[in-house]
Amino acid sequence: MKRLLLFVHYDRDGMVDDHILYLLSALVPFRQEAVVIANSPVTEADESRLLKVADRVVRRENRGFDFGAWGDLIGEYEFRLEQEFDSLLLVNGTCFGPLFPLQEMFDAMADKEADFWGVTQYTGTSSMPEHLQSYFMEIRKPMLTSAEFRKFFREVGEKCVDFAHAVRLGEAGFSQTMLKAGFKYRSYIEMNDLREARNVGICEAFSHNCAANLIEKYRLPLVKVKAFAQVSHAPVFRGDDIINAIRCSKSAYPEKFIYSFLRRTAPLSWQKNLPGKLLIADRTDEVVMPSKPLKMAVFFHCFYPEMLSFAVEYLKNIPVDFDLLVTAPDDSADKDLQLLPEKLPHLQNIRLLIAENRGRDIAPWLCALPCEEHLQYDVVLKLHLKKTPQMPEIFTDSWMKFLYDNLLGSPALVAAVLENFAVNENIGTVFTPYPPEVTLQCPTAYAGHPDDAAKGKEILRRLHLNPPEESGMPVFGVGTMFYYRPAALEKLFRADWKPEDFPAEPLPWRGTAAHAMERIIPYIIQAQGYDFRQCIHLDQLQSAFRKYENRVICFTPSLKEALKFVKQALVTSLHYRLGRFFRRK
Repeated sequence: MKRLLLFVHYDRDGMVDDHILYLLSALVPFRQEAVVIANSPVTEADESRLLKVADRVVRRENRGFDFGAWGDLIGEYEFRLEQEFDSLLLVNGTCFGPLFPLQEMFDAMADKEADFWGVTQYTGTSSMPEHLQSYFMEIRKPMLTSAEFRKFFREVGEKCVDFAHAVRLGEAGFSQTMLKAGFKYRSYIEMNDLREARNVGICEAFSHNCAANLIEKYRLPLVKVKAFAQVSHAPVFRGDDIINAIRCSKSAYPEKFIYSFLRRTAPLSWQKNLPGKLLIADRTDEVVMPSKPLKMAVFFHCFYPEMLSFAVEYLKNIPVDFDLLVTAPDDSADKDLQLLPEKLPHLQNIRLLIAENRGRDIAPWLCALPCEEHLQYDVVLKLHLKKTPQMPEIFTDSWMKFLYDNLLGSPALVAAVLENFAVNENIGTVFTPYPPEVTLQCPTAYAGHPDDAAKGKEILRRLHLNPPEESGMPVFGVGTMFYYRPAALEKLFRADWKPEDFPAEPLPWRGTAAHAMERIIPYIIQAQGYDFRQCIHLDQLQSAFRKYENRVICFTPSLKEALKFVKQALVTSLHYRLGRFFRRK
């Protein structure tokens, strides 16, 4: 069968990743001719790579998304489609694959009676009609040469003015228009109707939300990039399940294509649940020293010198030589600091830097040292002594203990973190998961305030960085305590920060550079091409699981109970705000 392949490629950074070339290469035996339509800029080097697996590269503006691109080329190839080709393959680069040999799919669909077919279908909801998903479709004659087909593609590009229109008027509109014209379609994956499974957290599109099941049970050949997405309406995020399904199914697909593409283009929330992102250490593990030496420092903001002994007990767990860089508003802690070499055998050098008390721990970190002094280290651990006078002490104590314990709670954990930096030059930061005490007691604190997000975007513009827009909950080292590779934050350190960039005390509750910086550090690192890990002790992970499980099981209220909780919360909030108002008076 003689097929023409029209493959649409778009990339936010104007790049062509290896997974695109892999898919195009796998399609070579199934097409006579291939055209790559680039809806984003393509370098000459990438165009040369594309021409090894395609016959032509067409550059165009991203007008009308993939349907607009297909429409332009269908019009150009109209005569040849009628005279030379038996069918048309419409494919875009929004998926990874093939996970399994494409021959399986083409053989299975060869005898199916259909005018057009694809890999998966959208089964339909009250707001979206049933349709064939358009990331991979084959169009057969006579539909290929029909007036209805050509009319649709002549007009659809102008209608697809945004992504919502591209889905509704392009993807869904195509299937509905062709069905009304009397044509029929089939999908390769003919699964059971899962619409009744919404109460267990499964919703359309099933090609996204059930990808792992489709891979294991139906040998789904192409998995959508959006199957890895974290979105607000889906309670379960399945990146880990998808990777494990690929492994269990004995697929030969290179996982590195998925990891490298998501690292560059996807929000961090999509990546958090991938295998290998969580570094787990047992306190009883034998300490395995890093496989290559790393020059390490601890950057420590000491605003509460009376709490210094708390930090020292954890610093004893660092199993390699390190320097200690201490910032403080005065030299009141100097005498205690001079005694530290006796307590910390791996401490090599200690330095006290006087820093103005603005911006809490953030401003001293950015303003006390020039960039070159940060960059002399391979890895740095940023710490401070945390108090939040506005919150109950029992709450803030458990918060700080969780952070210190899962950053420095055992030599085995610290050594494992350092080994990750030693063997993987892509690691830019390692930090703890969000403390259960905070997540369970005030979950909205995780998302932050819109003012924090707006300030974060302002900082990113200042640094000329544009990481992928976050679509789910942010991923960051809470409390701004984390390990980092200074080279991954070079742009931040070179931004000429001054204490005046941060408001004086009392610090507002939201919208300051300090609040914003806490949440955007990993995104700065991502925009510089680096990756992240999270670290936790095994016993803390087990404890967190039990806390979350108990909360879900025990606190699933009826509507009546929920309204009661809302009433109590409103009353408590009102009392708290009135108390703050009168205290200020």
